[in-house]
Amino acid sequence: MATLVRDVVHPVSHVAFGQHQHCRVRAVRAVTPSEFLSFILASFYSTPEHPQTWFVSSMSVGAATITVAEAAHAHIALP
Repeated sequence: MATLVRDVVHPVSHVAFGQHQHCRVRAVRAVTPSEFLSFILASFYSTPEHPQTWFVSSMSVGAATITVAEAAHAHIALP
């Protein structure tokens, strides 16, 4: 069965978390694997006493894919 892309309901660029079939957090553009890994490491393995900087420089992967309607909702914005 083909994936249906629909404005707001199933955004072109999104991040899925966990095993929830319909959990799609809108993203301005595609998230690279290195950006996602850097986000997870910095968010879960950094403390005020031991700050970690695992941020990988962002590589341009193309233009924004978020629509005006999707941008009106909570979403992930990437540099």
